[in-house]
Amino acid sequence: MEKIKVIVEKTGTGYSAYNNSYPGVVSAARSWDELKRQYDEAIELHFEGMAEEGENIPENYKLEFVLDLEQFFDFYDIFNVSALAGRIGMNPTQLHQYKDGHKQPSEKTSLKILNGIHTLAEDLLSVR
Repeated sequence: MEKIKVIVEKTGTGYSAYNNSYPGVVSAARSWDELKRQYDEAIELHFEGMAEEGENIPENYKLEFVLDLEQFFDFYDIFNVSALAGRIGMNPTQLHQYKDGHKQPSEKTSLKILNGIHTLAEDLLSVR
């Protein structure tokens, strides 16, 4: 399965999305849900055009949306940043600075935060 990394950026009116694998496939929307839906439609239309031109298209693919921490916390504003920091063993003030865009985490720190969020998601999936 091909993973297509979609870069998401905040704009003055909402969000935009693009990828480097298929230039020209872009989308813009006011909300996260609308952006995902529109981007999915845009790439499907692009693949239809490629197929009509006889080009190879991926049979199976998955869109992987890439966000920075500020955008993540903007999209998913249900998180209590201090509580999340405690859960993943991070200084709450530091995580707030990343959330607010005052500082940028290193790649290692970003992975620590992402892994902590994924672990939380797995824990939530196990609740019945």
